[in-house]
Amino acid sequence: QRDQQAFGTAEFEQLFAYLGTIVEKRRREPTDDLGSVIANGLVKGQAMGMLETLSYLMLTSTAGHETTSSAISGGLLALIENPAVDKATRQNPALWETGADEIVRWVSPIRHFMRTAARDCQVGGQAIRAGDSLALFYLSANRDETVFENPFDFNPARTPNRHLGFGLGGHFCLGRLLALSEIRTLIREVQSR
Repeated sequence: QRDQQAFGTAEFEQLFAYLGTIVEKRRREPTDDLGSVIANGLVKGQAMGMLETLSYLMLTSTAGHETTSSAISGGLLALIENPAVDKATRQNPALWETGADEIVRWVSPIRHFMRTAARDCQVGGQAIRAGDSLALFYLSANRDETVFENPFDFNPARTPNRHLGFGLGGHFCLGRLLALSEIRTLIREVQSR
């Protein structure tokens, strides 16, 4: 039986090696894909080091698959359940510029996070003590009537849309723009067919 600490290490190393071949190829022969953008990325005018480049490529290659696919499938369900919205967005695909964020708000593919209070504080008038466990329920936050007008309506034209579907602060999703682009692209393609 493999040691818990070693679990996945060989596979991780294989993935890093594979991504290294992609980086080297894209640096020699850039194409119009995200791998080329990352492989040839500059920070303050300097090429990123191989470790940073591989780490960033791995993050963009592996993160968000489950959440983005859940958002897309939930968005398609919302369109099925809201034929008037489906019709409106088919007639005006530009609505998906704001509508992708509405899908993330509506579906809230990250359901909750747990956190431990680092210090005594108050949240919504409730005393929280250092060491208390707190559950952050994104679905509830994304239906907050004090933040969203008609929060129980699926509205791709909603602006502003200050949902928390991509997290907040230090845990804000680095792949947000990629996820929104994937959602827009897939929904528009499905509707065009």
